[in-house]
Amino acid sequence: MPPDRILSVQLADGMAEPAGTLEEDIIVRRMPREGDFGLLAIVRRIAVAGVHAPVGIETWDEQLLRQGPGPAAARLAEALRSLLAAA
Repeated sequence: MPPDRILSVQLADGMAEPAGTLEEDIIVRRMPREGDFGLLAIVRRIAVAGVHAPVGIETWDEQLLRQGPGPAAARLAEALRSLLAAA
């Protein structure tokens, strides 16, 4: 796909082995670099390919949600900044 056709990038990490059924596994999304997906290499590849799209995190974490919007947003932002800085 041409890099200019990629309009948005959403990242979530996960484990190499499924957590259960497909439905159960979909909601077990980890923060970037807290799983086995190799997001650092993926982000580096899309950067080298010339993708200049906004990047965000797509995750579902019950514990994070319970912390409230402010603390959750801060943790999400820090995880994304850390990943992008390393890439």
